[in-house]
Amino acid sequence: MATTIPSKEIKKEEFVRAKGKEDIEYIEVICTYYSNSMSDCGKTDNIGANNKYMKYSYIAMPSEFDFGTKINLEGMGIFECQDRGGAIKRIGENTIIVDIYIPNATEAEINQLGRKKVRGYIIR
Repeated sequence: MATTIPSKEIKKEEFVRAKGKEDIEYIEVICTYYSNSMSDCGKTDNIGANNKYMKYSYIAMPSEFDFGTKINLEGMGIFECQDRGGAIKRIGENTIIVDIYIPNATEAEINQLGRKKVRGYIIR
């Protein structure tokens, strides 16, 4: 006997299948980098603004984004907002600055990474 799928479920499945890359709202992201050094954070305890132990894949995002918000940065991967910072802000309508946490990096290593502009999108 065949299983009947409710029409609501079929519509939802069709919507998910139809949703493609053209539906993604991209933003420009200026990536900077920081570590758990005294010069970057003024402390060395590896604890972010969300009181979580920081690790690679955590970033500082503007305060308009809730802690736990995930962002896909093209060519870099998926990162999660777990920190804030004074220079982390929105610039205009479609550009934000994020700070990517690099554990135990030296100041020279952070400086070598510099700034990078990429496209990204918020994962909901």
